[in-house]
Amino acid sequence: MCGRYSLPIDPESLPEWFERQNLEVDSIEACEKRTNKKYNIAPTACVPVFMKSAPSVKKEEEEAGEEEEEEEGEEGEKDDKAEKSTKAHGSIEYMRWGLVPSWFKSQEDLKRHGYTTFNARLENLKFNKTWKSNLNHRCVIPMIGYYEWTEDKKKTPYFIKRKDGELMFMAGLYNHAKIDKSEDTFGSFTIITRPAPESLSWLHHRIPVMLDPKDPEFLQWLNQDENIDDILKDYQHLSDLEWFKVDPAVVRNPTVPTQIQPEQKFWKGFSNSQLVKEHNAITHIHFDPNSPHDFAVTSSTRIQVFSSKTRKVVKNFTRFKDTVYSGEFRNDGKLLVAGDASGLVQIFDAHHPRTLLVTITPTSHPTHVTKFHPTINTQLLTCSDDRVARLYDISESQKPIISFNNHDDYIRSGEFIPTSPNLIVTGCYDNYIRIFDARVGGKDPIIKFNQQSPVEDLLSLNPTNIISAGEGTVKHWDLVAGKLSRTLHNFNKTVTCLSSAGERGILVGSIDGHVKAIDTTTPNWDVKFGWKFGSGVLSCGVSPDFKHLVVGLNSGLLTIRTRKTNYQENTLVTSRKFKEGKSNAFARMMHGSDFTGEGETHVIDDKIKYKKLKPFEKDLNAFRWSDALNSALTDGLSKELTITCLEELKKKGKIRIALSNRDETSLEPLLTWCLKSIDDPRNVSIIADYVTCILEIYDELISRKPVLEELILNLQKKVELELKKAQDAERIIGMLELLNAN
Repeated sequence: MCGRYSLPIDPESLPEWFERQNLEVDSIEACEKRTNKKYNIAPTACVPVFMKSAPSVKKEEEEAGEEEEEEEGEEGEKDDKAEKSTKAHGSIEYMRWGLVPSWFKSQEDLKRHGYTTFNARLENLKFNKTWKSNLNHRCVIPMIGYYEWTEDKKKTPYFIKRKDGELMFMAGLYNHAKIDKSEDTFGSFTIITRPAPESLSWLHHRIPVMLDPKDPEFLQWLNQDENIDDILKDYQHLSDLEWFKVDPAVVRNPTVPTQIQPEQKFWKGFSNSQLVKEHNAITHIHFDPNSPHDFAVTSSTRIQVFSSKTRKVVKNFTRFKDTVYSGEFRNDGKLLVAGDASGLVQIFDAHHPRTLLVTITPTSHPTHVTKFHPTINTQLLTCSDDRVARLYDISESQKPIISFNNHDDYIRSGEFIPTSPNLIVTGCYDNYIRIFDARVGGKDPIIKFNQQSPVEDLLSLNPTNIISAGEGTVKHWDLVAGKLSRTLHNFNKTVTCLSSAGERGILVGSIDGHVKAIDTTTPNWDVKFGWKFGSGVLSCGVSPDFKHLVVGLNSGLLTIRTRKTNYQENTLVTSRKFKEGKSNAFARMMHGSDFTGEGETHVIDDKIKYKKLKPFEKDLNAFRWSDALNSALTDGLSKELTITCLEELKKKGKIRIALSNRDETSLEPLLTWCLKSIDDPRNVSIIADYVTCILEIYDELISRKPVLEELILNLQKKVELELKKAQDAERIIGMLELLNAN
């Protein structure tokens, strides 16, 4: 069978790929819901399909005229015409994967239809009513390769593709149907499968029917030749294929099926996660440059300093009357500065939160940027919404040393350029990046760049390179050349924050919930790793010793992810040695005996705590996947614990095993729980995974059991209701923005 495939090609580049195999694309019919470049395509996706173009009357007349001229022409011209005739012409149309029969007339029919027609058996084409009625609607489906799972208990995924990396074409049938009496037709298709040859039968007993453009069968299939059995015969180019094992996470998530690189392994090591819920958005995160690298988190009207050792709050700075911004340490870690929405700038003793040392009032407008000079400890930069950036000497804070004007909108970012103590760069909402020299004066900048979008954040990599963020792009500016060096289009929404990761590159966060690690040492500044969060990212940072990765979201959630230190890794090795050489009692007795503490802290813990396991945890530890799922759905268990069990089964790749061999009685609790929990957006992803598996495995059972069918329909109605609410909310937001603009 063929249930997932890959097409990591931009739609605009498809004609070039077709041309390589002597195929000419006459037209491309796009779709609003089309699936663009993607490594993991599942049924119901809107993807490209290649079919023979319908010739127009004018084209037929032109071809007839050409034939008459050729009859009178020379033999060489006839040969050229013969060569052109072998070139297949066709059109690309985006269709839904999963053929919808022409007798489906409503959305209700489409809901009951499910996923049952994404594959069609070759031996049933002439007998099945659905396939027989569409035998003259033939097409081929382009792909780079497809995924297949072994049929054993492990369900190991493999990726099958051509050795040369070119497009593969699978034979298919398509249909255009009208749903709910709409004037527009609804395109859908299915992929034809056949029994697997001996060389691939070890993987799965069926494979998709493959066609090669070099073979005459390719044109015969598109030209609707009636002799189907001869056309769709055994594939003659199996030696041109290759297959390899892939990580199960590759199939669950749209990532490239390649081996894990060292950089990916490093960033993946930030696995120990802790969540902290604040009342308002996390607007700024800054690490103390000095060991042990505690970090300040700015949110609402306070700044909290978290311990790098315990990940708990150790200090609270609360002497603010309005929303606070940009809490930052000085390079020696002794002072902490922050501005607020009233324009007030306050400098505290970083070790004593109640000790207020200096107060500066540069303006009555909000001050969003406050930064100490990296080398001159007495200098402070402030940027405010009054369109002025100011440089202060904190020992004489009554008036600034210099003011940098020439801004036409709010200033939301500012930086000192490393090793150049007199150069200051600012980012403004008027789309411009300005570089000032404090020795010349603050009236006019010495360099000015147009980013063509509001500047959200700036990061100075070195004395000659600056990175800026705005809208969905990250731009790299070369100060020596005085021009834009490169632009990264890796985000769908506004990029909000940039953070240096030292020799590892940079971290970039955006409103679409993504934080991406970009390696600046590679020629194309490749994305090496990424994290996806539930809401927009406003701030992010990694500690100088690469122990903690901290991300702040606009929902008020703070995520602290920690890597294993060298000490922790050594302790694990020592514990294994104790286990191998001595008994369990001896290992418990000696547990932690070689720990001398980190820094000046010594940890003493004589008590061994044993955690009482929940029933589903015991089942998971005993590899009883189905029992674990049943235990997680029992009455009285909190929703959080149920989700924990579902996520654990998904992480281990045991969803299908846990759902196997079930009847109406055992499926009903899971569907009922899904129906109750779908209201929470955080549960949508995990519920979608389980419901998809249920529909794939128990399609026939659901159609025969009214209770299950009603639960599925209610779930569908609830999803549609939530989508309608979201659309209404978007309309209201648009109205409010229009009123605000006026």
